Amino acid sequence: MTAVRATTRAANPGGEAAVLTPKQGVLALSGYGLRVAVERGHLAVADGIGPDRRAGMLSRAHCGLKRLVVLGHSGTVSLEALRWLHDVGAAFVQLDADGLSNVN
Repeated sequence: MTAVRATTRAANPGGEAAVLTPKQGVLALSGYGLRVAVERGHLAVADGIGPDRRAGMLSRAHCGLKRLVVLGHSGTVSLEALRWLHDVGAAFVQLDADGLSNVN
């Protein structure tokens, strides 16, 4: 079962494309220009630094997402994406570089 369709602009050192997949229900995003939005009913996520970017689409029905952790302070998260996360029962946490949460 594939829950995430991923695309990348850069490959990791082994030559394989980096894939955004939740591990034990947790997906961590980091870097600059982070993006979390909804496109055609799927959660669209993107992260990375410079040419080492990752992007993926999570299906509402099969993603198994329990928590989305954003490590950084630069990027966008849409209100629709927050609603999508709420509807699937997933938590959203944003941590700054100093480890402090900015979610009240």
